[in-house]
Amino acid sequence: MSDLNCTRCEDLYPAPLLNDGICVTCQVQLDNATFLAQYKASDRETKLVRNESEEEIADRKRRHADRREKLNNQATRDKKRVPRTSRKARYLDKLEAEQHPEDEKADAVKAEVAGREMSRRFLLPFIQRFNPEYRAGWFHKDLTRRLEKFSQDVADGLSPRLMIEVPPRHGKSVTTTVNFPPWHLGHHPNHEFIICSYASQLAMTFSRGVREIIRDEAYQSLFPRTELKADTTSAEHWRTTKGGGLLAAGVGGPMTGNGAHILVIDDPVKNAQEAESETIREGHEQWYNSTAYTRLAPGGGVLFIMTRWHHDDLAGRLLKKMAEGGDQWEVVSYPAVAMEDEPYRRKGEALHPERYDEIALNRIQKAVGERTWWSLYQQQPTPDEGSYFMRDMLRMYKQGAAAGPEHPPL
Repeated sequence: MSDLNCTRCEDLYPAPLLNDGICVTCQVQLDNATFLAQYKASDRETKLVRNESEEEIADRKRRHADRREKLNNQATRDKKRVPRTSRKARYLDKLEAEQHPEDEKADAVKAEVAGREMSRRFLLPFIQRFNPEYRAGWFHKDLTRRLEKFSQDVADGLSPRLMIEVPPRHGKSVTTTVNFPPWHLGHHPNHEFIICSYASQLAMTFSRGVREIIRDEAYQSLFPRTELKADTTSAEHWRTTKGGGLLAAGVGGPMTGNGAHILVIDDPVKNAQEAESETIREGHEQWYNSTAYTRLAPGGGVLFIMTRWHHDDLAGRLLKKMAEGGDQWEVVSYPAVAMEDEPYRRKGEALHPERYDEIALNRIQKAVGERTWWSLYQQQPTPDEGSYFMRDMLRMYKQGAAAGPEHPPL
């Protein structure tokens, strides 16, 4: 009777069929007429050989049922389906449950190749590759797309002017001043950068960040043509083997003898005291016109990243000149809280809620005051006298004073 066992149960235990062709264990009706006829002819011989009573047959069925239940329980605990019994089926189950190490290695290689290609083509994957904790929001994606276009415009010699206004602590410097230069140099290793900030030490900090990325082995796997020249690797000034490089300088500092395909100005104003000083504001404009601007290579671009402090700061003066026919700037302003419905957010929503949500920004607004809030966070600086009313338009009254020609009633 071994050749007449149920094919679903034969690898687990003997499972003879009943006279009606139903498996004792799994209760499956067989539909093979030839097999069933052969079984019926052989079943009588098997009963004679075994000489089983009805009680013995019932006991054997119970044991088989208990074993089946045990296997089902084990499969449930392992969160696996009850294995099929044919050898081919069991092999397929094993392949589904296990992945060969060779396949895992091949998948990892494919993922690495795809990641490298994405990092070469696009700025945001590049930043995330070298900054695993970089938390990109919608505005970072929008910003990196604009920087990619700026990079291409410089390569095409279009003399782009890009002004980006971002609230404090939203990742503007990490994106534009530390990660954008090495990505651009990867594509154009012969281009020169000048990075400026309110202090030369801060500019050199940015320069070190750029230099360390280029030194990274992961960077060399992306851009093997861009390498640092061994004899010029100081934080203040370093060069690439293809003739490009980077100079770090403070706003107002010298730049003689150095050119730039891209001039980066990141926060030229240090604090409110500098912003309120007309002398310093005038000095910033003179430095930009006579020193920084003259360092630009033909077709070079200016990338201006700042938090607005004053309506008459360097950004305000450049925009005034634009209205008078000067350099035409693409101005991208990101207020901390949307003042109207925008393509990617609605009025009242935060710029980067993963970092500062509406509750946090409301707390900041109350802490810093209205004027600072509108300047630094909303990028809407207003004059001391106001935008619509001047001081000489206002008259002061004392409460309870008698009405008269000089003091009309309120």
